Formats: sequence, C-alpha cells, structure tokens
Amino acid sequence: MRYRRTIQLIAGLAALMIMSTGCGDDDAETAPESPTGTTAEITTLEQGTLTVGSDIPFPPFEFREGGEETGFDVEVVEEIASRLGLAEVTWVDTAFDTIFVNLAGAQFDAAASATTITPEREEMVNFTIPYYRAQQALAINTDATPEIQSTDDLSEGDTVAVQRGTTGELWARENLEGQGVEVRSFPEALDTYTALEAANVTGVIFDEPSVAEEVGRRPGLELVEPIDTGEEYGFAVNPDNEALLEAMNTELQAMIDDGTYQQIYDEWFPEAPAGSVATE
Repeated sequence: MRYRRTIQLIAGLAALMIMSTGCGDDDAETAPESPTGTTAEITTLEQGTLTVGSDIPFPPFEFREGGEETGFDVEVVEEIASRLGLAEVTWVDTAFDTIFVNLAGAQFDAAASATTITPEREEMVNFTIPYYRAQQALAINTDATPEIQSTDDLSEGDTVAVQRGTTGELWARENLEGQGVEVRSFPEALDTYTALEAANVTGVIFDEPSVAEEVGRRPGLELVEPIDTGEEYGFAVNPDNEALLEAMNTELQAMIDDGTYQQIYDEWFPEAPAGSVATE
C-alpha cells in the first residue's frame, strides 16, 4: 500500500462530479454515494479532487518515496477520499508553522500533517474526530551526552531542538525553559535531528513516532524518554466547509468500525506505542 493511489470512479458515477468552489457556480452538486451509504453536498477547491496541505517530509506520517507521497496520514486520507467518491488527492507541501493559517485562507481543503487538536488551532480551523493518540519524546546523541536519560537531566546550558509551531515546542517552552534549558526552534522537522547528530543541541523534543523513526535511521541517536502529553491528532478542515468535515468524519468512523483503519495502522506501526490507535 506504500504508494500514491489515484482513485478511479466507476463508470456509472462518472457524471456525478463534485462542484468546485472555484467554478463560480453557487449550486454545488451532490457527491457520489459512499460505501457507507452517505451522500453529502460537499465542495472542494478543484472539481473531483481533495486538496490537502502537509509539511513533507514527516515520516512515518507523510513523506515521499519514489517521487510519490506515502505514509500513515497519506493512506488514511486517500482512503477517505476514495469513500467520498473523489477522483484523486492533491498534496500541497507547506510549512507547518503556517499550515492552519493557509487552510483557513482556503489554500487547500484539508490538512494532514500529524496535527494535534488544540483549542488555539480550533479557533482557526475545524478538526475531524481524533484518529491517533500521541505523545512527545526526548532523543539524545549517545556519543555526545550519554548521561542525559530524561528531561530531568537537562539543565542550564543545555539546548533542545524543536520544530517551530509544534506542540513539542510548546511543551518544551512551558516545561524546560524554567530550568534554564534553551529551546531552539527550526522551520523543518528533519533539521532538528541533523542538529542533534552534529551535537549542536543536547536533545530533540518531538512526536514519539517521528523520534522513533529518525533514531532508527541515524546511528548514534537514541529515544530515551517518552513524554505523556495526552495529545490527539485530527485532520484539519477548512472552517467554511462544514459539509466536508461531516463527510470526512462519517467515512473515518466507518473505517474504524469496519477494520480498514486498523489494517493501515498495523502496516505503519507494527510496534506502536500502547494506546495510540483510534478505537472510537
């Protein structure tokens, strides 16, 4: 399943296209009936296409392989789009620290970028039901600072790297700056690990699946402490498109109920952190 799928509409539904918001026609057509029996009058920026913003790469949730988008988020979103009768998903690479502003400004229909649902973000965009339970983690350079085994070992003079605009940055600033730890933000996720490899920072605070993925790729880095933050990921949706939000929620719940979600989850997280799979 690790490739980008272009979803084909069956011939009997080929004439039932979703009206694009950019067409200038006020009359939105009804989307083809989904496998759940749900029909929804949804509009998208491009007729028959779900346009999704994402900060790529962020493995294992979204990244490119052979020039095509893949990852956990990618497969879940493309399955939702298939069930909505949409012809394809177009992925738009965007910086994480502006992704919600861009979504609210209708640059894409939805955002899928391992995004935690927070009250501050909900003021700008809508979120689907949660699809992943997450926490943060601390990674260190075992050659440079093997003595650091938890955030309690960090002190004045130490520096942790975070990605700008993430909940990892928020947690680090709220919990570590008070003990004299410098929090250094980077625009891109992978830059934090590169800085750690070079021993330019003492540690990285990031979403646990991302940390686990990257330390497995980079000898000398180690995940030393999971940090329970009780976060939940949701797909963000343009706040002016309530019909799309409702339709995505319906199909996401159906995927959870019929076992499709679990199949995709097991593929990407064979050794997943306990309790991270969506069950409701």
